[in-house]
Amino acid sequence: MNAENLDLDNFQERINELNDDEKLIENTINYRNKIISINPEKALELIESLYVKYKDHNDPNIKYKVLLNLGSTLITLEKFKDAIGKILKCIHYYISINDKKHLTIALGNSATIFLKLEMYRYAINLWKLVLSNYIKPNNQYLINLTINNIMMAHMHCYNKIIYSDKTLEDILFYYKNKKELSKCELYLKFYTKHNLSRYNALLKNYSIAIKILENLNIEYQKEGILAPQIDIYYELGMLFKQTNQEDKMVYSFKKVI
Repeated sequence: MNAENLDLDNFQERINELNDDEKLIENTINYRNKIISINPEKALELIESLYVKYKDHNDPNIKYKVLLNLGSTLITLEKFKDAIGKILKCIHYYISINDKKHLTIALGNSATIFLKLEMYRYAINLWKLVLSNYIKPNNQYLINLTINNIMMAHMHCYNKIIYSDKTLEDILFYYKNKKELSKCELYLKFYTKHNLSRYNALLKNYSIAIKILENLNIEYQKEGILAPQIDIYYELGMLFKQTNQEDKMVYSFKKVI
């Protein structure tokens, strides 16, 4: 038995001892977040088991909290057809009780599905709706994340820029001046840099775009985070092609295969 299975066994033993529904759900979701990048199928199994347990619960807030997390887990596994129905049910429920916090998450999940399916206009419209109506002004993380999402979808859809590079640089400056970054904030900082590279590539500032991506790859390694290397090396390959750097282009594309 490897360490990962042992951890899961210990987790399940601790969960079985809990009688408090809220704690059980919270602990399961937290553990899902911990293992989803390592063992996504096991993470889905955990959340599916949780949903079976609570799908008929007399407190609808508990039921839909679990359903929303099941939907987001399915998105991570790219099971979009399974995810969308669950997310839509959550949207209808959170609209009915005017729960803006969870509605923001559900709408954002829907936008992510549209983005992954290359339905960029739908994704952009949903994220704009979220940004305009549902995110609290002091929630800087969600504001920054949503702006990044809109910019990326807009670049894919229209092959042009919405907002400016100053918007991305302001986001990076915000995180540069924070003493400590959570894991989510660190990922968002890297996501922002990736979008800044894409922004410069669209403006044909290829040398700047290449430098940002190469440094980003180093930063991922320094932080011990598994980088989205296929995306990075593919984009580097395309940039080297644009700048007639054939050897580097071939090297980058080989990393993708």
